[in-house]
Amino acid sequence: MKYEKILNDTWEYLEDNYKGSEITIQLWLHLIEKKCDNNYCLKQCIKLMFSQWEYFDFEQRQLDIDYIKENYGIKVV
Repeated sequence: MKYEKILNDTWEYLEDNYKGSEITIQLWLHLIEKKCDNNYCLKQCIKLMFSQWEYFDFEQRQLDIDYIKENYGIKVV
């Protein structure tokens, strides 16, 4: 699937180039945004990405939900 490929490619890029650094959801979103060619693609990738991101902190999860809504206009849950 196209969206999974974008997520896999961008995640692989992050792992290869940010070794030893904390990879943030904002950084991943920035790369996804560059790879998507239209808003629908971006929306689908963000929803898929958010469903795959593992949270250990409820407060951080809520901050990311708010960040995505504010910056991309997408509701994720």
